[in-house]
Amino acid sequence: GSVTSTCDLKMAAAKDLYLQRHVHVIGSQKLVLDETLLERYDFKMTPCIKDMLRLSEKEPPLDSVIAQFQHVVAVTNGMANSADCKRLSSKQMEDTVLKLYSELDIKKAAGMVTRLPEPIWVPSRTNCRFVKRETVVAPRSSNSREWYGRLVPYCYVLSDALYKFKKLLQVQEYLQQDTLIDVLHHIRNELSNGKLNSRQLDVCKFLLEHLGASKLDLDARQLDRILLPTEDGQLLPAQECTYIDCDFELAATTHHVAALQQRVARRLGAQPMTKRLLKLQPLAFSYKKAGQSEPLTTRLNNNLESYPKGVSILKELIQNADDAGASRVCFLLDTREHGRKTLFGPKMKAWQGPALLCFNDARFLEDDFKNILRLGGATKRAKEDKIGQFGLGFSSVYN
Repeated sequence: GSVTSTCDLKMAAAKDLYLQRHVHVIGSQKLVLDETLLERYDFKMTPCIKDMLRLSEKEPPLDSVIAQFQHVVAVTNGMANSADCKRLSSKQMEDTVLKLYSELDIKKAAGMVTRLPEPIWVPSRTNCRFVKRETVVAPRSSNSREWYGRLVPYCYVLSDALYKFKKLLQVQEYLQQDTLIDVLHHIRNELSNGKLNSRQLDVCKFLLEHLGASKLDLDARQLDRILLPTEDGQLLPAQECTYIDCDFELAATTHHVAALQQRVARRLGAQPMTKRLLKLQPLAFSYKKAGQSEPLTTRLNNNLESYPKGVSILKELIQNADDAGASRVCFLLDTREHGRKTLFGPKMKAWQGPALLCFNDARFLEDDFKNILRLGGATKRAKEDKIGQFGLGFSSVYN
């Protein structure tokens, strides 16, 4: 099993060797026969020799293929921002990745693979790397591919070369809403001076316009995680942001105004400016209300002293019907009892029946409703065809 070196030629036992066609899938883990180097020494590895040495039937072991994959991931991501990135993203690198995925696909079909390596390769002209599976999509339509392409480098589209491995890689057709919200938090974490640059701002707006669409339903947990860009370049929780909902010009404000359309900001949880401006703050000193006042209950009690219990209440209701121009007034004793379990409060139990109902055939106008709200408004005083003059009649029903 030992390897003997002669110049640039290394010797090893046949049982430890694999054919050169496997170099991409186990090259960093196992010894690979360099047939090209042998030809330089005028030795050709014929099929007969390969069969004799049992190399033709020898397949790479799964653990070595996975170890090779992990090695490629580590080397690629470790050099993603270095000058070697261009070399790693060449055709040779693409061949290595494709052959690794092909080998894993074969072994998965044979039932040998139960769990695939997590990262997915993302080829690029300037920056090749492996990324998390949940940030990669494999959309069907070209419009969707273009849409997700605008989210790079926070989300990626599965390359055409890898699309045939979509099932193997378990890549979804679209990103979940939680993943899109994660992008916002990723952007906030990478802010160096607390301010968004133009690219980050564009991605945030693009994502939020999608999340704020009326056809999407976000639950309370997701809404709590939403971050909105502000006009001063920050990325803050939606609850701390404001949108302009007024036409008048505002002076300089300390509120964080969302740099989004009003409908999007509103739907994602920002608060309207008018609500923030009208929100009363407690005063730093004590005070009492000035002017005369009278509690509503006291006023009603004083009014009812003029209406003793009995027939006088019915007379007042008949008078009101006459003043309204009614030709018919009716009284109905309703002896029914209504449920007392689902009420707004326990004190309402006493008012669930029986009851005396009174109605007439006059038309109820908007002014009539306003008059009922006034206690002693005397709205009929100047009208000669009205019996009532003091605006107290309807108060008798409280007796």
